[in-house]
Amino acid sequence: MGYPASIFLREVPVRDVLLLSLVILAACADSNPVTGSSAGGENAGGENTGAGGEGSTGAGGLGGNSTCEEDPCKLIAPQCGCGADEACSISGSGSRQCVLAGPVAAGFECDDQNYCEPGSVCIGFDGAPTVCAKFCGGDDECEAPGGKCVVTINGFPDDPVCSENCNLITNLGCSVGGTSCQYDVTGAIPFTACRASGAKQQGDSCSVTSECAPKHLCAGEGANECRMWCDFALPDCPANTVCSAAEVSPEIPLIIGTVTYGTCVPT
Repeated sequence: MGYPASIFLREVPVRDVLLLSLVILAACADSNPVTGSSAGGENAGGENTGAGGEGSTGAGGLGGNSTCEEDPCKLIAPQCGCGADEACSISGSGSRQCVLAGPVAAGFECDDQNYCEPGSVCIGFDGAPTVCAKFCGGDDECEAPGGKCVVTINGFPDDPVCSENCNLITNLGCSVGGTSCQYDVTGAIPFTACRASGAKQQGDSCSVTSECAPKHLCAGEGANECRMWCDFALPDCPANTVCSAAEVSPEIPLIIGTVTYGTCVPT
């Protein structure tokens, strides 16, 4: 039995201002870097490293349950195949293993002293705290309307986790400091996720959304700038700006739940 592997996200430069990428990479127990990508936006790709402990991978792990329907253990809660104080997780190579379990629920901060509860795994953004993410088998197991079962770890599509359900305008749903609610699309379906944030405000120049403060998107026509999110039906934008509807593709508005989102564009 070992410690849960740390898994990291890294943002890549915005290629299309309406698409952000979720890139998830894991590292092996010996901290050797591995590479991979995530499902979600068209921009997925990149590299990163992380540290993690090596877990038991035998039938059921240490103290495992040989009657578990998945071998060596089951990732999605309720889990099976591991001991009473263990959780089924994955290594940097994508193999399942039993690791020490903790009390931290999905969406809350985790580290090498505060482990995730069974059914979730500790992931993080470059420069931001790590948080627990829930393993899932479909969108119905994630929190609606923004949470989707679209994030893959190290490019392995068989063991996805849920993205966070959050509000782009208020940042509600991103409780961990240093993160902001952002969005991506899978196919034509938008989803939300809590990603690394910065401090730049409305009108400040930017190259990626992680440079902007929460409640902002890096966008523009030509030179990009941080722009506040707004509700297109009930706009609340700063002076000398107007709420312009955002689109996931030409003539397809960005709608998540009941909100049609826009950004505050200079007039």
